[in-house]
Amino acid sequence: MFVRESPKNAKSEFGIDSIVIPNAASGSTISPSNNEGRIRMIYHGAIMKSRGLEAMLDVAGILGNEYQLDIMAVASPKTQSYFDELRAYSTTFSNISFLEPVPFNEIVATINKYDIGLYMLMPTNFNNFHALPNKLFEFIQAKLAIAIGPSEEMRKYVEKYEIGVVSEQFTAESLASKVREISRADIVRYKKNAVAASLLENAEGYSDLYLAHVQSMILS
Repeated sequence: MFVRESPKNAKSEFGIDSIVIPNAASGSTISPSNNEGRIRMIYHGAIMKSRGLEAMLDVAGILGNEYQLDIMAVASPKTQSYFDELRAYSTTFSNISFLEPVPFNEIVATINKYDIGLYMLMPTNFNNFHALPNKLFEFIQAKLAIAIGPSEEMRKYVEKYEIGVVSEQFTAESLASKVREISRADIVRYKKNAVAASLLENAEGYSDLYLAHVQSMILS
């Protein structure tokens, strides 16, 4: 497994100043859903073997039938065989379903009905370790509680806005333990905090920031 104990920023790595423009989702005014019954979790995204997606299936298996995990994923011809493996493995558990993907601009509205956005990205390479994926921001715009592995960049947002939980380790057992600690009251609170976060962490705000820095470079 790839391990990097001390992530560096652009200044220390390359000797230049920089800003980070995340791949944030467009702002959405959709309200948090209010669910009853078992806790519903969603993962959406591309199927890639390097992401170690089996671990999230194991999370659902550990949690049991009080929880439901739906997977809305897209496979390419190169990853179809791995996707088929995941679907076959999921039949080991009774609380996992695979959904048909929706157009990109419908993701936020589609996943809004869930309780928790679930994602554990295994740190198998440099990019995975430092990833700040668009799905995190889609979880925020969908007003979900969030449960992730201890990925450094994603952790910063989850902890800053108090919108979910972060596992201690990159293991299914560790993440399942954290999810099990989330009460219905916690979900309501995390979703409420996600509403506040969504007003700041959106594509429109970052576009303004990007344009302002480009203009400053042109004028300097």
